[in-house]
Amino acid sequence: MPANDLVADGKRLAKVGLVVQVMVAAFLTGVTAVVATSNDAISTALGSASSMIPNAIFAFFAFRFAGAQQTQAVAKSMVQGARYKFLIVAVIFGIAFKGFNAQPLYLFCAFAVTTISYWATLFRLSKKLSCEP
Repeated sequence: MPANDLVADGKRLAKVGLVVQVMVAAFLTGVTAVVATSNDAISTALGSASSMIPNAIFAFFAFRFAGAQQTQAVAKSMVQGARYKFLIVAVIFGIAFKGFNAQPLYLFCAFAVTTISYWATLFRLSKKLSCEP
């Protein structure tokens, strides 16, 4: 399979994963808004955002380059994306706790559920892609 096809598949996987994350985040935030306080719902939204935004940025960096001749650029871009991902998670957590007085339970649970939904989506879809002829 040519490198451009792999990049296209990767971009498609990342987009679907992000859409699933958005749906999970909306569901979690909506349920929290109904059964808990508004501060808990904001904490849930921030926890979900701390997973979605860094994943989107990492995907941008991961799929920026393609091809055997650009392997060093691909590797460098992925490392750069991973660094930004870690930094952005830390910044969003800092903003959540300092600026919004986030509730740790809601923030971390939403982060975990949203992250796991992304991984599960990528895993299921990549298995389907690898089974196609």
